[in-house]
Amino acid sequence: MRTVVPTDAVVATIDEVQYRTGQGPCVDAIAEHQVFRTGDLTIETRWPAFAPAAAAAGIRSMPACRLFVNETTLGALNLYSSRLDAFSDQTEQDGGVSDQPL
Repeated sequence: MRTVVPTDAVVATIDEVQYRTGQGPCVDAIAEHQVFRTGDLTIETRWPAFAPAAAAAGIRSMPACRLFVNETTLGALNLYSSRLDAFSDQTEQDGGVSDQPL
């Protein structure tokens, strides 16, 4: 895995933590074919190596969804926010649309 178009240096740093530790919303979205969302990384328990590093970098909430062009994975889309609970149920539902092969 690699980050192709980071929008900020912190994004590249946080993504690298996911790749190095093998855990995080992006890793799980790719592996499990679903959207993963967290509203508060300071209390997140699903990713014990990733969550504290993301929180220390100022990231508080994020969704990640797997992207497809057909039956082959294209990648994943990660959104990051410094705000708690920045992403809604609608964000998660919209991300699930990308989980359907074209």
